[in-house]
Amino acid sequence: MKKALVLILVLAMCLGLVACSSSVDTTNTTDTTSDAATATADNASSSETQKTEADAPKEIVTLSWYFMGDDTEANDDVYDAANELLERDLGIHVEFHPIAPGDYEQQIKLVINSGEDYDICWASNWRNNYMQNVNNEAFLALDEYLEDCPDLVAAIPESLWECSKVNGTIYGVTCQQIVARSTSVAVPVDYVELFDGTVDVDNVTSYADLTDYIAAIGAEHPAEVICELDWQDFVYVYGIEAILGTKIPGAVSLVDDKITVFNQFDTDAWREVVRTRREWMEAGYTMPGKAEVGTTTDKQYERPLEISTYIPGYENDTMQGTNNFMVTQRQISDAYVTTGGVTATMMCVNVNSTHPAEAVKFLEYLNTSSELMNLLTFGIEGRDYERTADGKVQRLEDRQYNQSGWRLGNTFVLDLEATQSDEGITAVAALNASAKASKIAGFTPDTTNIQLEMTNCQSVVEEYYDLLNEGLTADTDKVVDEMNAKLETAGVKTIIDELQSQINAWLAEK
Repeated sequence: MKKALVLILVLAMCLGLVACSSSVDTTNTTDTTSDAATATADNASSSETQKTEADAPKEIVTLSWYFMGDDTEANDDVYDAANELLERDLGIHVEFHPIAPGDYEQQIKLVINSGEDYDICWASNWRNNYMQNVNNEAFLALDEYLEDCPDLVAAIPESLWECSKVNGTIYGVTCQQIVARSTSVAVPVDYVELFDGTVDVDNVTSYADLTDYIAAIGAEHPAEVICELDWQDFVYVYGIEAILGTKIPGAVSLVDDKITVFNQFDTDAWREVVRTRREWMEAGYTMPGKAEVGTTTDKQYERPLEISTYIPGYENDTMQGTNNFMVTQRQISDAYVTTGGVTATMMCVNVNSTHPAEAVKFLEYLNTSSELMNLLTFGIEGRDYERTADGKVQRLEDRQYNQSGWRLGNTFVLDLEATQSDEGITAVAALNASAKASKIAGFTPDTTNIQLEMTNCQSVVEEYYDLLNEGLTADTDKVVDEMNAKLETAGVKTIIDELQSQINAWLAEK
């Protein structure tokens, strides 16, 4: 395209020169010759100046980017190749800072709170809380910069931009993927018949409904299998939508007609989940899912069940990369479009970035360039992946680089993997379109008056979350009561009252 534009400009200049020469007054040949000689000298001087300017190296702007990912030596080749693209097309060099997912929350908080000179970081409603950072004035308002990035604006549907706003302002670019949120269970393909024979996927109403399957697996691999559970992915079975993030109290029902804010950690649903998880542990069916708590000896099927967001056509996108065996997903809840579904994966710019315009330009390129997204997601062709006969990406078992696209940017510009169906993108779009809209979709709370309470309550939840979520405490009901007593002291009622007041006002204006 650029070459074509240059040719057009050159042609236009030539035509212009021809037109000018045809209109020369030939009656004064002496003056004309003199003028032509002067013009030639001037043009030569101009050409030399342009050549010097063209030959001068462009000033490269360096950006610092933090995101979730494994930090290995194999990354260097990928990042060097990425910077070749970025320097060529944008005049930007990126310092890549991947942080292991389990360490991301703690380390990125240190980066932000220390005032480090970074430019872009990953945020969400479940790790490195997006809204809290916005209200702490850690992230830059992007609206004026987006005016110069029309391709980025066009790449993301308007409804997603609306859901990412806080008090009417955009502070982050969603890593576009599945928007509709529903719960799914992923199981190894060898266990599908067993799962389908023990679980009625159309009538799962609680975590306990999965017990027969886990018991059957536990009988074959006693005390050796991990069960990956995260409450944030299972809430849709119970029709619960968190407002401020998965570890901050304040939620509404997705199914009730009346919109009433409540503490999701003081519900029968939360108690039932953690109680069942503990029962599986005590029965010897499962081990904890956290690597620091325990390891497994059954390397083939160390995860016979994993709870995650349902993504049609993508069931082996991350699962096979994690487990190295094929899985089958079963959707076990209705699908909903929520603000949290949009803010679950965001890229945000440091409010103190010295290169904010370039940072947003980089995000535009990241969300529209298949070449860059494929490189950062799949790695080096021939070393980390190969192409199938139909052009899909086949990740190699001995690959040195591994990343998930949803942690980076727009997954809709990625090439399909061999584990993904050709209809995957269409199916995702169809699910997004058919999902039920949350009754508060588009509502973004103003947390100015509850910042202290949010921080205190999040600290309490984090104190107990893994302990309960992983089944590591014997008396779950007693521990849940203890947790909620601390939440009362931390100000949970203030949070709930403030959110309810804001939602009532928002509904009155609709």
